[in-house]
Amino acid sequence: MSVRVLVAEHYTLVRQAIVQVISHDKDIEVIGEACSGPEAVIRSLELRPDVVLMELDLPDLDGLKAARHIREALPDVRVFVLAASDKQEDIQWTIQAGVNGYILRNTESEDLIHEIKERKCASDTVVSGTGWTWWTRYFHKTHSVVTYN
Repeated sequence: MSVRVLVAEHYTLVRQAIVQVISHDKDIEVIGEACSGPEAVIRSLELRPDVVLMELDLPDLDGLKAARHIREALPDVRVFVLAASDKQEDIQWTIQAGVNGYILRNTESEDLIHEIKERKCASDTVVSGTGWTWWTRYFHKTHSVVTYN
């Protein structure tokens, strides 16, 4: 069974590239796209994806607030954010806000596809990128974390 994914990214070219990359995997089905926070919430409620992959800097309602709305309404949906910042405090507040994964924009496409497929039902919180040793030590106290270096 395919993993049903909603992609929320406000830059059209970037969104199209993400959709193209993840759609090449036979086990992933992109069922929708959104270009703003409110649209991401509405499309999630309509389509009920397995995974929502969204950026943090969505217009009209930032990605973190949109993620909270989605997780409150659809607790089984896994929400992964795509972010550019590898700062400790940015990762910490994002994960503590309830998203299921923090994926750096410089993550390899194979790792992104792996996380979408393998973590759609897992209870792990994903932090994907480089230099996550400090985070693993801190966050393992209360959560299960998978890291990629």
